Amino acid sequence: MASRTYLDTHVTVWLYGGRKHALGSAALRAAERDPLYVSPMVIFEIDLLREIGRVYDSGESMFRDLAKRLGLALSDTPFKDVIAEASSHLWTHDPFDRIIVAEAAVYGSPLVTKDPNIHDHYSYALWE
Repeated sequence: MASRTYLDTHVTVWLYGGRKHALGSAALRAAERDPLYVSPMVIFEIDLLREIGRVYDSGESMFRDLAKRLGLALSDTPFKDVIAEASSHLWTHDPFDRIIVAEAAVYGSPLVTKDPNIHDHYSYALWE
């Protein structure tokens, strides 16, 4: 299987907003080299951010736009596999972080994120 790189929620929002320059150098290299994926949890988290007024567009519209512009794909990892992996990530009680990291971890894939807590606990987290 070709290498895949996953995007965290904030990275997805930044790319949608045209802020590719905000990515760290390692994150940018991976985003330009590998197929890009998001967990369905990212789309759901964006929708919740929209409900509280932190973003204005839906997760689905952001995803569709990035799919066209960057070839972003929606991960189709079986949910049971993601949850089995997430159950072993006891370093956070944030369900979004656990599931997003777990989805990348199922494949041992990089996750582009600036989140320091994820960097402290997921060895394939990418930024600088």
